[in-house]
Amino acid sequence: MPPAVKRPYPRTAPCAVVCRADGDQVLALIGPNLMEGVYGYGDTLPDALRMLADELEREVGETPEG
Repeated sequence: MPPAVKRPYPRTAPCAVVCRADGDQVLALIGPNLMEGVYGYGDTLPDALRMLADELEREVGETPEG
């Protein structure tokens, strides 16, 4: 997986999570594509969303608690 890159998106920018099957896995994506967006893969939709959440935390560098 490529390293996390800080994106120029404002924190208040509206976004949508796109979820779709990709082979035998599920892809959850925020952004226009895999190169410019943040994504997660998993065997199930919840797994893909968890990975996406982990990637977002790593990219932003903080959690909601702190």
